[in-house]
Amino acid sequence: MIKDINIVSVSNKSIENLIVVDLMKGSNLASVIFDTGASISVLNKTTADNFEAIETEKKVTGGGTAGNVSEIELSTFEEVKIGDYTIPKSDFIVVEDKVLHFGQDEKGNELIIDGFLGWDIISKLRWEYNHEKLELRFGEPSYMSYENSILDDWDNMPILNVILDGQKRVFGFDSGHTESVIGNLLYPKYEHLDSKSDDFVGIDGQNKETVKIAETFEMDINNSKVSLTNISVINRNLFPSKREDICGLLGIDIVENRSWILDYSNRYFEVV
Repeated sequence: MIKDINIVSVSNKSIENLIVVDLMKGSNLASVIFDTGASISVLNKTTADNFEAIETEKKVTGGGTAGNVSEIELSTFEEVKIGDYTIPKSDFIVVEDKVLHFGQDEKGNELIIDGFLGWDIISKLRWEYNHEKLELRFGEPSYMSYENSILDDWDNMPILNVILDGQKRVFGFDSGHTESVIGNLLYPKYEHLDSKSDDFVGIDGQNKETVKIAETFEMDINNSKVSLTNISVINRNLFPSKREDICGLLGIDIVENRSWILDYSNRYFEVV
């Protein structure tokens, strides 16, 4: 349950199948991707200036799905809102505007975004997405005891338990990634398939890699069947983790055209 419910519609700005929400400070607006795979929220420099960023001497080391790592400076923001909800004073990564220009989609539309709403903010709230209304209900969660708490503790990504081929498997969940990717732990199952080249694009750049393609991929997430098609399979770890049982990275495609609930405080995730 949510203590004080906030409701916002998704942004008018769309980026492929990703969920985009609007941040506001005064009359200034920024469209950001709802990104469980970003440990710290990100804004481009133009938005940071409009939002009156306070520079700090803090630095973090980070990377993205392209597999590159770099050291990044943080800035502090105050009085930033999502709808009527005021985000507590928070540190954001600030990057040059061009870093958040991801080229064009298959239809030639420019893929440009102002930033990412990251796990530092997402994890503190309960989120309920209504696909039919294209809106998010969110707020501070009440404690609840669920029979199926399928989220494990954070490990550079929210870790999601699923049932795959009758066995319990664990994946990272990255809602800022358009497509799910199977990693090296399951790679031997698909090694016999033909290879192709695929682009991995993230805030850390773009890499072209050789992958296998799984034509169908079905799993059970909290008693809901999820079916994916033409999923890339790559023979490497997809994100840093202390665990050796991570099977890959689940993207926003696992909830595409469906409603869902994410409540990390109570370790709960549901595909409706």
